[in-house]
Amino acid sequence: AAPTVLALPSGSKGDVVWVKAGAGVTQTNYIIISSSEKNAIDGNTVSASCPRIESPYGAVGFLYVGLSDWRIL
Repeated sequence: AAPTVLALPSGSKGDVVWVKAGAGVTQTNYIIISSSEKNAIDGNTVSASCPRIESPYGAVGFLYVGLSDWRIL
């Protein structure tokens, strides 16, 4: 299977989003979490640097801090 790409939504300051993988996630069938064109993740808008989940039931959280930036929790 191919990776799944999930884009974070536009946020309001203080918003929290959690992404949790299911049972079928592996190192080759992973989830890539990307930002929208106008937002960054930890100040980075480069898609090659996007966080990914490669473990079954793995999770990652994000906090929108404003100024078009999501931060990894």
